[in-house]
Amino acid sequence: MGQTAQMIGWALRANGHGRLDTLEPSLERADFARERCSGLPVTVHEVLSLDFTPAEPIGFAWFDSRFELRVAEFERYRDYMIPGAIVGFHDTSPHQGPWGLDVETIEGTRPIRLRTPRGVTFVEVLD
Repeated sequence: MGQTAQMIGWALRANGHGRLDTLEPSLERADFARERCSGLPVTVHEVLSLDFTPAEPIGFAWFDSRFELRVAEFERYRDYMIPGAIVGFHDTSPHQGPWGLDVETIEGTRPIRLRTPRGVTFVEVLD
């Protein structure tokens, strides 16, 4: 519903550079996110995550979709990621299921797991 996109948009506006593409698969959610992010450097696209094509290289990505899509989403966008890109995966704590370990073993990345209540894992894209 655009909560994270709004927060990132505020940070980008405060920094004075950068922009965010965020994806929402339903019209209702996309419209809500557009309103929430109005006036921020955020473009909301009503599209499935595996169907979107970025217009420029990716330096940061945040995956917070359905669990079973997150590694596939990473692989979909990997060719667009610059070396050193940082990618965050939400909900990776052990009680969320075993999928969180999958992101820690993605070849060509270096993971950092933050032991928050819901779990967050960041990876640095090495190549």
